[in-house]
Amino acid sequence: MYNKFHNMIEDILKGINDYKDIKSIGDFICKCVGKYFKDVSIYFGKKHGKRVEYITGSSSDTLNFPEKIEITEDYYVFIENFNEINREQKYVFISLLKLIIKGTGSL
Repeated sequence: MYNKFHNMIEDILKGINDYKDIKSIGDFICKCVGKYFKDVSIYFGKKHGKRVEYITGSSSDTLNFPEKIEITEDYYVFIENFNEINREQKYVFISLLKLIIKGTGSL
């Protein structure tokens, strides 16, 4: 489990500079997550008042409700079935997403 998570984070860090806008960044992150965690659904949304607009993501059909995590005041990530990682790894992943999204300059 640690190696999969570590490799996923490493892939994200190595390739993220090739992407500049929220959609391409989201697509890349979804691809990296899917490479190591096949059953995980992850997608990104932008807040518009009380609604959240879908931006991009990958998903598998499940009946579970995704966890909604605020990345910035305007952006959310929704994650489903990320049971293979522990709480500390989840914190690292979410913190990394926040740094990436806030650092895009397109927000």
